Amino acid sequence: MHASDPTFPLYPVLSFVAIIVSFIPFPWHFRARNIGTCSYMLSTGLYSLVEFINSIIWADNVNNIAPVWCDISVLTIIGASVGITSSTLAISRQLYHISAMNGRSTTPHEKRREIIINSVIAFGIPLLVMALHFVVQPRRFDIFEEIGCQPATFNTVASYILYFMWPVLIGVCSFIYSVLTLRNFYNHRVEFAKIASTNSGMSPSRYIRLMLLVFVDMFCNTPIGVFAIIVSARAAVLPFSALSKSMDFTSVQLVSASVWKANRLDRAAVEINRWVPVFCSFVFFVFFGFAEEAKKNYRKAYENSKKLLGCRGRRMEADGFPKPSESQMWDMISNAELSNSTTSTLTPSTLPTKDKYKPDDSYLSQTDTLNSPSSPYSASSRTSSLRPLLIRSGVTSSQPSLRQASFTDSEQRAGFFAGQLKGKTSPAP
Repeated sequence: MHASDPTFPLYPVLSFVAIIVSFIPFPWHFRARNIGTCSYMLSTGLYSLVEFINSIIWADNVNNIAPVWCDISVLTIIGASVGITSSTLAISRQLYHISAMNGRSTTPHEKRREIIINSVIAFGIPLLVMALHFVVQPRRFDIFEEIGCQPATFNTVASYILYFMWPVLIGVCSFIYSVLTLRNFYNHRVEFAKIASTNSGMSPSRYIRLMLLVFVDMFCNTPIGVFAIIVSARAAVLPFSALSKSMDFTSVQLVSASVWKANRLDRAAVEINRWVPVFCSFVFFVFFGFAEEAKKNYRKAYENSKKLLGCRGRRMEADGFPKPSESQMWDMISNAELSNSTTSTLTPSTLPTKDKYKPDDSYLSQTDTLNSPSSPYSASSRTSSLRPLLIRSGVTSSQPSLRQASFTDSEQRAGFFAGQLKGKTSPAP
C-alpha cells in the first residue's frame, strides 16, 4: 500500500488508540447511569472506529469496493458528529440541574425523569438529524481518497437549517447552561460539596472535570460548526427545487486527494472533521482516565485478569484439595499437634478445687480418663486422627519415626501435667 498521505499510518494508529481510550471508562460511567458521558464515549468511539477503517481501506484509492459499509459509515458519521455536541448538552444540563438543587436530594421519580430527558437529548437528537439528512441528500455517498466514505449534502438553504445548524445550535444551548451553572456555583460555593453529593455517582472532583469537558467541547466543536457553514456558503447556494433534478441515490461521487487538497479551506474542513473524534477521545480520557475511580477499576481489572489467567492459582491434588507448600505443611502439623495436646490436658490453673492446694479427686480421675488408651483424646487417638493430614503432606506409614517424633513432646507434656495433679514434682516417665 502506497498511500498519498506522507504521514500515513499516523492517523490510523492514533484513531485506533482513540477507540480504546474512548471505551475504557465506559463500564463505571454506565453503572453510575451518567447518560451524557456514556453517549459521549459511544459517539467518539464509533466515529473513530469508522474513520479508522476508512483510512485503511481508501488510503491510496477511491474505488467503490464496499458500498454497504459506506452506507453504514455515512449514517454513523452523521449521528456521531451531532452526538458529541448533544452529549455535551446533556452533561451541561445535568450539571445545571445538580447546581440548582441547593443540596436537596432527588426522589426516585425525579431521577427517572432526568434519565429519560438526558437520553432523549443525547440519543434522540442524533437520530433526528440522521433522518433529516435524507431530505437534503442528493446521492448515495461520496468517497474521498485517504479519507473514505463521507455524507453527501446538497448545498441549499434547507441544508443549513436541517443539517449544518445543529452543532452550532446545540453549542449555544450548552453555553447557556454552563453560564447558569457557573452562576449557581458562585452563589452556593460554600455548599458545593453537599450539592454535588446529592446526585448518585457524582463527586466534587467529577463535577469539576465534567464542567471542564463541557467548556473544552463547547469552545472547540461550536467554532468548527461555524467554520463548516462558512466553507459551505462559499460555494453557490442552489435553490431547493434543484435538488429534485440532481437527486440520484444510485450515484457515488469519487474525489481524489489532489482535488480536495487543492483548496486550503476545503482541505482544512475535511481534515478537521476526521480529527475531531480523535481529539475528543483523548480529551475525555485525560479528564476521566486518570481519576481515582478509574485507578480503582484498573486495579480491579488487573486482579480479575490475574485470576482469569490463573496466576494466583495453586496446584490441586487428585482429591480436589490445594497442595500446601513445604513450610505450610510443617506449620499445619505443628498447629494440629499443639491444638490436640492443649485439648487433651487440663492445667492445674483451670481446675476448680475444694482446697487451695489440693485438687479434687474427681478431676484426677477425669484426667486419667482423658489419658487412657480408649479415650478419643489420647495420644494414640491423636496420631490416628492426623493420619490423613500426614498422608496428604507426604508422610506415609513407611516413615514411623517421623510420626513418633512428632508426638513425643505432647505425650511428655500430658504425663507431666498428670504427674503434677498427683502431687509429683518431676515428669512421669
